[in-house]
Amino acid sequence: MPKLELHKLLPIFDPKTTDVTIFLDLFERQLTFLKVPIQQWVVYLVGLLPTEVSNLITKESFADAQDYYKVKQILLKRFKLSAEKFRQMFSRHTKDPVKTWRDFYFDLQTYFDGWLKESKVTTLEELKDLIVADQIKKKTPQDYKDHFLDQWCNWNNPLQLVDKLDSYEEVKNMRNKNNKNFSRKQKEMNSSPWRSNYTQNPKLSYEHSLSGFPSQSRRETGIPSNSRRNPISKDRIPEKKIVDTKEDRTPVSCYGCGAPGIIRSRCHTCNPVRQKMMPCHQV
Repeated sequence: MPKLELHKLLPIFDPKTTDVTIFLDLFERQLTFLKVPIQQWVVYLVGLLPTEVSNLITKESFADAQDYYKVKQILLKRFKLSAEKFRQMFSRHTKDPVKTWRDFYFDLQTYFDGWLKESKVTTLEELKDLIVADQIKKKTPQDYKDHFLDQWCNWNNPLQLVDKLDSYEEVKNMRNKNNKNFSRKQKEMNSSPWRSNYTQNPKLSYEHSLSGFPSQSRRETGIPSNSRRNPISKDRIPEKKIVDTKEDRTPVSCYGCGAPGIIRSRCHTCNPVRQKMMPCHQV
């Protein structure tokens, strides 16, 4: 087996920044150009893989570990990058100070090709849709992206994308409007004068307990049990004033002759029989 220093021709595979498909394609081209037998490709490949990646190959059977195409399928299944990952690498890639601008160009070209391949873009019209949809996604608020998280990366058609965004925005605005109206009405109820009077006045609070306001017992409020309400206007009828003094009492008089200070049953003028029955000293 010829001794080849492939690490001078190919960089060590980095699963975080390098697409395994592109890496294996470059690897196969180099070994084909150097006319290395395919039975020896696994040996050279292991020398370009990090230790944690090489351990995946050692877990396979001896026969499978010697078969390059089976090893290739293992790496593709484990480290193949998605279209979204290629898009991020293409958008965020910066020039390495130790590399040339030509190297920077090849890196961008590699990421862009991988993005198109994984997005299954084959025509110019599909490419235009992909670029326009990407610009729309960049301007979309984060909460919109979170709502469509499971399908966000698959929407590369701008018309389909904007229809989804418009529908979500319409529902969101309607919900926000309802919440705003509810909060405003709740605030008005809490700050209205009539509610303040009913909640602060124990008597009114009791009388309107059926309206949802806090109520108190009659003993706590001091409301007498004979308090009445006008059934038509629902306004409280003022209670009669309790007479406690003699000055406030109505004068007593006979309703027959009008004699003051006596009732008719005891009146001598209107009741002569009672006058005869009275003792002599009273006459």
